[in-house]
Amino acid sequence: MPHPAAIQTYLSGYTTTGENHRTSSQSQIYLYQKPNAPDLFLKINIGATGAPLIREKEAMNWLQGKLPVPPVVAYHEEKNTTYLITKRLPGISSHEEPYRHNQEITFRILSEGLRAIHKVKAISCPLPQYTADGLIQEAKHNVQTGAVTTQSLKSRGDSRTPQEALNQVLSLCPLKEQNIFTHGDYCSPNILIHNNRLSGFIDWGSAGMGDPHRDLVSAQYSIRRNLGEEWVNPFFDHYGREHINEDILAFYTAIYELT
Repeated sequence: MPHPAAIQTYLSGYTTTGENHRTSSQSQIYLYQKPNAPDLFLKINIGATGAPLIREKEAMNWLQGKLPVPPVVAYHEEKNTTYLITKRLPGISSHEEPYRHNQEITFRILSEGLRAIHKVKAISCPLPQYTADGLIQEAKHNVQTGAVTTQSLKSRGDSRTPQEALNQVLSLCPLKEQNIFTHGDYCSPNILIHNNRLSGFIDWGSAGMGDPHRDLVSAQYSIRRNLGEEWVNPFFDHYGREHINEDILAFYTAIYELT
């Protein structure tokens, strides 16, 4: 299906193999290349699936000069579909070879990258707030509407019912939270490495103000899946144990399954 003229203008002379480069994302992602021109990624969301691309665009525009993020080339909405074109950053995702099996380098880059994100000064940040109360309301809605089921929990290795899982979340709700800039989906596919160095961060659709433990939990799951359980504690140590509250980490771990 041809793209809208407002998008096709930026892709004139470019070609693509048609391969969809998405990982766990619900978006369609295509690489476009052209001689003597920067590589471009086109990201397409149809309907209400996935994080809104408008939010990703706003995050990357705001982060220019603060972190290595893709420059936005174009954004367009048409009917129920949104389009986002960005320039390609150097490097490959940290879950790919050779970094998937070079854990010593990868876990350090992941921890250093997360520290860099959490140090961003969030003055005039235009992105949403992600509070524990807001996440609890989302979890309740997901349980009540059947978005989370016993089967979906079982597929993640959790034998509880959704209500039992929700009850645990409510019992762990933190009394105090930090409010800093967070990525919102901090996992290996979203961290780029080039020549054994951090080269960029992608997929900013869930970015916003919140407690850093929401990123630490995402990182924890990703490290288990991509590097191995034995690298979780070294990651936390290198990030800085003094910045981690075990009770708050337990809350965000519990609510991760419901939101």
